[in-house]
Amino acid sequence: VNAGNTFAGQTVTVTADINMESVENWIPIGTKDNPFMGTFDGGEHTIKGLKLITDDVVDGYGFFGVVGSANNDVTVTVKNLKFEDVTVSASNGENVGTVIGIMPRGCKSNLTINNVTVESGSVSAKKHTAGLLGKSYTQGNLTIEKCVNKANITGGGSGNVGGIVAIISEKPATVTINNTENYGNVTHNGAI
Repeated sequence: VNAGNTFAGQTVTVTADINMESVENWIPIGTKDNPFMGTFDGGEHTIKGLKLITDDVVDGYGFFGVVGSANNDVTVTVKNLKFEDVTVSASNGENVGTVIGIMPRGCKSNLTINNVTVESGSVSAKKHTAGLLGKSYTQGNLTIEKCVNKANITGGGSGNVGGIVAIISEKPATVTINNTENYGNVTHNGAI
């Protein structure tokens, strides 16, 4: 994706559990120039030991860094996936989430996160930090269903912190959050 294939209209399906404990530092899928725009179906499998750790200034940091586009005919979907033992740490980062960092400004794509669980771990960043989705600017439909976060979330500065989503900006066409729960501790360190 980061090299230019956005996977728009395509589905990537995980066919087995993935152990990432030996991966030093995951590079997020999708950038502002080349966002992910397809469907990622976890196939009910687990990604264990995801690590995203940086002291750099980053905007959009997670398993998927940046998703969506100005094209309103695109629906980005992440579904049927579990994360265990995640470590997401961006001390100078903003718009950070385990699953998705950001849907950027001007985005008109639809986003669906369905049946995704963050079973354990921690997520921390300077600004706009959450268990699933850091920030959404989408003007399309935003749907989060049957999701659970159990990771502990810590944010600071003037940003928002949330168990599921840190911030929804712009004005989406619709926002639907159903059967979704947060069990992780949510801590804000800094001025609000």
